Amino acid sequence: MEQTIFIGREQEVQDLLAFVRKGLAGEASVAFVTGEAGMGKTALVEEIFRRLKAEIPDLVMAVGRCNVDS
Repeated sequence: MEQTIFIGREQEVQDLLAFVRKGLAGEASVAFVTGEAGMGKTALVEEIFRRLKAEIPDLVMAVGRCNVDS
């Protein structure tokens, strides 16, 4: 994962970090990060992972891409 500079969206980052930490503690659920193309969804999720990885070195992230032709 290449290093990027992440600016803004701190409230969203904190909300998602709290959500993920609950899941790691056994209170599992599902979150969807949605929005228009280019709005920073991938950057947001990568920032969440980067911060959690600093706390939990064994943490891994699986990434998938969906390309639907309509």
